[in-house]
Amino acid sequence: MGPLSHCIACGLLTAVKKTITRNVKTPAGIRKVRPRVCACPVRRKFIRHELRLTTQRSTSTLELIAEAGKLRYQHALQISEICGPMESRGSRLPARNAARLCSRFLLCFAAVHMESAPKISAC
Repeated sequence: MGPLSHCIACGLLTAVKKTITRNVKTPAGIRKVRPRVCACPVRRKFIRHELRLTTQRSTSTLELIAEAGKLRYQHALQISEICGPMESRGSRLPARNAARLCSRFLLCFAAVHMESAPKISAC
């Protein structure tokens, strides 16, 4: 099942209550991930353990979003031209999804820039 997890508050081992298999898209193709929902035996709180590969409620990994943004804005490719390099790497990507990934990349890029602006100006 993977490594044992501990409750953050009390430090006891948590019991696995449910596992869910999800498919996420990566630049190399489809990858199966299995998040676990665990319960603390003392506090009766549920804790969700999973790899942070995707943004919330998304099936595309952050790596795929970055790759689409890199092809669109660094290499100045059109949306229809982005699908070709992605498909040759093993990830089939329709044009509409490529457009959504590029707009999501811009949102993430702007958020990171706004968050780090005070640190940059302090230098």
